[in-house]
Amino acid sequence: MEQSSMEKIKKIAALLNLNQPYSKIAASVSVSKSTVSKYANQIKASGLTYTEIEKTDSAVLEELLCSHIDAKYREIDTDHVITQLANVKYATRQLLYEAYKASDPSSACSYPTFCRQIDKAMKAKAPKEVYTNLERVPGGSMEIDFAGELINWVDKHGKSRKSKLFVATMTFSQKMFACAFDDEKQHSWMQGIVKALEFFGGIPKTLIVDNARSLVMSHKQSRIDYSPILTNLCEYYRINTFACRPRSPKGKNRVENSVLHFYRHVIAPLSMQGPIRAFDLSDLNEQILEKVRQFNERPFTKNRQSSREIEFAAHEKKALASLPILAFEVGSWKYLKVDKGHCIRLTEDCGHRYSVPASHVGKRVSVLKTAENVFIYDIETAVCIGKHKRLLEASGQKTHILPEHLTAKEKHQRLSKDEWAQELIDCGYNESTVVNVLEIKWESDQMNARRFCSCLRRLAKIGSIRLANEALGVALEQKFLSYSFIENFVNMRKKELLMGLDNSDKDQDYRTVEHENIRNNYS
Repeated sequence: MEQSSMEKIKKIAALLNLNQPYSKIAASVSVSKSTVSKYANQIKASGLTYTEIEKTDSAVLEELLCSHIDAKYREIDTDHVITQLANVKYATRQLLYEAYKASDPSSACSYPTFCRQIDKAMKAKAPKEVYTNLERVPGGSMEIDFAGELINWVDKHGKSRKSKLFVATMTFSQKMFACAFDDEKQHSWMQGIVKALEFFGGIPKTLIVDNARSLVMSHKQSRIDYSPILTNLCEYYRINTFACRPRSPKGKNRVENSVLHFYRHVIAPLSMQGPIRAFDLSDLNEQILEKVRQFNERPFTKNRQSSREIEFAAHEKKALASLPILAFEVGSWKYLKVDKGHCIRLTEDCGHRYSVPASHVGKRVSVLKTAENVFIYDIETAVCIGKHKRLLEASGQKTHILPEHLTAKEKHQRLSKDEWAQELIDCGYNESTVVNVLEIKWESDQMNARRFCSCLRRLAKIGSIRLANEALGVALEQKFLSYSFIENFVNMRKKELLMGLDNSDKDQDYRTVEHENIRNNYS
């Protein structure tokens, strides 16, 4: 010990002799209370009184205190203790320490020291942990997982929402894909896998999955039972499946690492300016995908000349199998009855109605609802009788009829201006008159224009086309394109013909068409 330490010990001994508290002694000597306590214990262990400590020479005092400090406790037979703990049932460290102390209590160490020595010996005997270097083959595998933390964001209505994050990683290049979903159900897992394969542009040899209940039904040592929908998806893409051991995240360490990178390089930048805002879930995924692309192009930390995107394009892209022409469809089935408007209604999709052929009115049909489409099948023949794009908007058009499902009446109701013009010309109307009339009618109101055309066609069938054509020409000339005007004009001409009159007669006052806008005041 240094001379100054001996002087401090003497001063501490003098103050202890005066029964001063440790706090005052520490302040007087300029040391901590724990130091005062340590020196007090050393003095007590030396067997000297406080007065003797004050009178003892510093060199002699140093020798006395150091000899006591250098004294060691009795050696512990650590091998015997470890063997007893392993082989004797219910043996504890406390029992073994009491047995060790009973032989010679004066030379025994404290219980904490005993435990530290046992832990040190056990650690020395334990085999060194050696990590396995896994072989990463380009295009060999893709790891998938759902991140534990939710993504908080605000939609177009200002409503706070929480979404689950699906992450997929190619194990060789470590290229990452991420997509947000409303839940972590089986449907979301399948959609995430399909979108990941389309993002990478190919199919790896093996799909490494988590032990989620949506994917793995049972995981035994002898065999693994996967869910039927995952089996169907892997058979469709011709991809092998491998499930990690339960509670073993190291089995898919690439995707676990990607989740951490995602929160650091995608969610954190999006959240820097406040809450994440998106129009809807699709808009949120577009924002996520843009940040994911930037991260994949980011250089590696230890290899600035390369990145995930470069490694993928150079080595992994060409090793992937080609995707099928049509993506795997994930959906739910249900039976519905066709209404009188030859449509089925999906109440859960804001009441949107989708058409089927009119021959199925009143019958039950099978409906497959996927994320993008609605497929309708005949129950008896299992033939697809309708494929519609699935719509979820709460407002706007709710009835969606395919052109091939239109009835004859519906087709006529939906004829265009040119189609109606050709149909009236085929009935015998003058071409130039019809074109001019429909041009005027279509600009004002298309629905009433189609009704007007339907009435003209019926008039030509039940009456004389010559009189109907003449009436249409007069209506155009007088710019009064009302069907009631045309019908009254035709009826008046019929009376004239019965009376033997024609257009060559000079006195035409009696031919005035009865109409509320004509007052018949000739005075």
